[in-house]
Amino acid sequence: MTYICRLCGCTKSEAIADAGTLSLQREFQNGLYTCCQIAMWADEQWLAWVEAAVEDGKSSDDVTRPLECDRTEIVAPIVIRHTRNRGPRDFFKRQ
Repeated sequence: MTYICRLCGCTKSEAIADAGTLSLQREFQNGLYTCCQIAMWADEQWLAWVEAAVEDGKSSDDVTRPLECDRTEIVAPIVIRHTRNRGPRDFFKRQ
């Protein structure tokens, strides 16, 4: 049996997916936010995304379709910084 919220109409799996999209999955699962709050924020984000697409002269389908890989190669310099080996206790020492 699937749980459906009587207030927002979300299923638990929909709320978890929306929370993940908003980077709030841990907070939702820990009870900090309700499914109703997550659904409202997800709807606001979706509306903002669609409005931005319209302002750019694109349809919502154009901006929600997965990006196609154009096989462009990007070369970027990598800087590797070496630090002395520290144990986990070194990070918690008081100064």
